[in-house]
Amino acid sequence: MQQYLLVADRRFLKHALGELADIAESARKINQRYIGASLTLVSLESEPQALLHRIRQARPTFIYGVIPVAEVFDGLGEDATVLTAHLSKLLDSSETFRIEVIKVGTTIEPNAKSIEVSIGKPLEEAGYKPDLSGPDVIVYLVLERSRAIIGLAHRADLYDSVIDHFRLENRATNRVNRAETKLKEAFDVFGLLDKQLGICLDIGAAPGGWTDFLAKRGSKVVAVDKAQLDYGKITGKKIVVEEFKRESKEAPDMTNTDVLHLKYNIRSISELPFAGPTFDLVAIDINTEPLKSAAIAVEAAALLKDGGYLIMAVKLQDARDIKIIREAEKTLSKVYSEVRANKLHHNRLEVTLFGRKAAD
Repeated sequence: MQQYLLVADRRFLKHALGELADIAESARKINQRYIGASLTLVSLESEPQALLHRIRQARPTFIYGVIPVAEVFDGLGEDATVLTAHLSKLLDSSETFRIEVIKVGTTIEPNAKSIEVSIGKPLEEAGYKPDLSGPDVIVYLVLERSRAIIGLAHRADLYDSVIDHFRLENRATNRVNRAETKLKEAFDVFGLLDKQLGICLDIGAAPGGWTDFLAKRGSKVVAVDKAQLDYGKITGKKIVVEEFKRESKEAPDMTNTDVLHLKYNIRSISELPFAGPTFDLVAIDINTEPLKSAAIAVEAAALLKDGGYLIMAVKLQDARDIKIIREAEKTLSKVYSEVRANKLHHNRLEVTLFGRKAAD
């Protein structure tokens, strides 16, 4: 039996374990123990490289990542630097490495970042090559009470190479709100970070996190929401605000505008003053029932250019009910291709859906 660290939101752990069993083609019940910090130790009769390949191909909804466990180090004590010599035996000096430390129920000091440095620096001095942005191998050290669970994997084999996304994003200071990180993560997961999107429609825009993210990337944005945006944080952009009325049918001129805020509670896409394919992306994050959001998304396809993208957050009442997600996917599939759902790290009790408008 091979041990793995399964990274998944505890509220959706049952669904993640079901996905893992299907992907691993495991007929036996998965042995599991939830550790904390979205980590579950599981045992499977599955070879690591084959399993990781299947996970990448499957693009699961609820699994953030699966990491093979190289070893469990007992008797850790209060000094994590004892792991340095141990890791030197596990690492190949010809490959670059990065260490990610996760502390769970341990009194070991100092913080995770300092521990990474105190372990990694002696390895570097011994001839091992660190690379924080694009390493060949990632070492995951889960410090749990008096032991360390050591995960080891090649970055190219992993579906997601980061466990603690919150730690990365908490360093950011120039954002409107937390919602901005949700869209950034969605762009990463759904492969849009390298796409140039000319004009985007942001439905349910307040307070402006998604609008700000899109504008920073150089897109023009039509933001639709009755509530105010945090205009002061959407920096360096020309913003026009209009009180929108349903009887208005004249399409706005975006030539000299970066962000147009239409102050309006949208009920139907047909109410907007746009006719035909206008947008490269439609983003929807509104506080309503998932199938109502999906219905708006289906309407919005008429305003998308061929090949344009949809990103939509759906709010769930209960983590146990994923049937509504599948129903929303089915609804979107009527007009979108490549429909996928993903429980992003920065989502709470919600799931993000993706689709692409197919050419007629």
